[in-house]
Amino acid sequence: AQTALEAIGTPYCVGGSSPSCFDCSGLVRFCYAKYGIQLPRQAKDQADVGFTIDPRDIHEGDILVFSPGWFSHHTGIAISKTAFVHAPGKGRVVKQESLLAPHWQKMFSEARRIIEAPKP
Repeated sequence: AQTALEAIGTPYCVGGSSPSCFDCSGLVRFCYAKYGIQLPRQAKDQADVGFTIDPRDIHEGDILVFSPGWFSHHTGIAISKTAFVHAPGKGRVVKQESLLAPHWQKMFSEARRIIEAPKP
């Protein structure tokens, strides 16, 4: 989650997966790779990694999967139960959004966890 927050403001570019520019799946992959976890490159494949979790159990670092309709999948990184960071698209920059916003609620598909959350 911290790596995703540090990427806020980075320009979007198709196929981008480095701090110079990101697309949605490139950002997710980059964030996990920083900690030695290799993920697939495409959002549609990231939507199949790890395991599905109940949206009420989202915690920072989980992958959020959206199915917006104009393309099959969009991914982002949860930074809390209700906020996430993503690379939204052409002409925009990596930004933080609210999962509670009607726009994102409508497109939310699932939350996925790659590693088990630490026990409180």
